[in-house]
Order: sequence, then structure tokens, then C-alpha cells
Amino acid sequence: MLMKKNSYSLDIDQRSQKTNQLSGDDKVARITEAENYALSVYEADESLKEFLGPRADDSVAKTAMYKQIMTEGYCKLEDLPNDVANKYTLNTVDTYLIGAGIMSDLVTSTLELVRTQDEKRRIKSSTERAAEKAIESD
Repeated sequence: MLMKKNSYSLDIDQRSQKTNQLSGDDKVARITEAENYALSVYEADESLKEFLGPRADDSVAKTAMYKQIMTEGYCKLEDLPNDVANKYTLNTVDTYLIGAGIMSDLVTSTLELVRTQDEKRRIKSSTERAAEKAIESD
């Protein structure tokens, strides 16, 4: 399969707030399927982890990666945060599947979004704290 890109781009700054996909004039700042296969054949697993991980989809890890590079001059992928809640594409697909009534375990093991589970945890912890204060005041 022969593919040709007219230009390569490194500008990944403009992103949609909803899906974290590239927007604006420059939408080619991504790695194509053929390039994915080529990197796989050359066993460039660490490069794929970087291109498909913090640089592509995880803005929290990307920020941490850039910060580490600016302070130390290099970055190790294992030192970056790797929380599934920060993966925009995975969470978007999971939301669409759950919205369609399709059971999905991409992000959570239940039919709840990460945001819903976080809210439940927050309410539970604030209720527990209120109960502890009530016990202490008695």
C-alpha cells in the first residue's frame, strides 16, 4: 500500500473541547494507519506508546510529559500519569456505547460513566465526613 502525505505537521494545539480531536486549519498532525503498521513491523513499541498515548489522547499526561521535558530534558513514559479517565477517545466511545444501551467495559465495569462514579464517591465521602463530625460533636 502506497500512501503519500502532502505535508507533515507538528501543530497539535487546537483541539475540540468536546472530543479532544484536532481542529482548526491543521488536522494532519496525526499518525496514519499505514505508519502505525510500519512502526509495528519495525518493533517501535515505545514510539507507538508515545504517539498513541500522551501526545494523541491524554492531555494530562501530555502536559506532564512537556513539563518533564522542560525541566529535565527528557521523559520516561512510565513516569507519566496513566489514568483511563484522562483518555478522551476511549471515554467518548464508551459514552456513545452506553448511550446506545450497549454494555461496555472500556473504562468502567458498570453502565456508569467515570464522571458519575466520581460524583458518587464525592457524595459518599462528604456524607461520611458529615457523619464523623456529628459523632464527634456528640
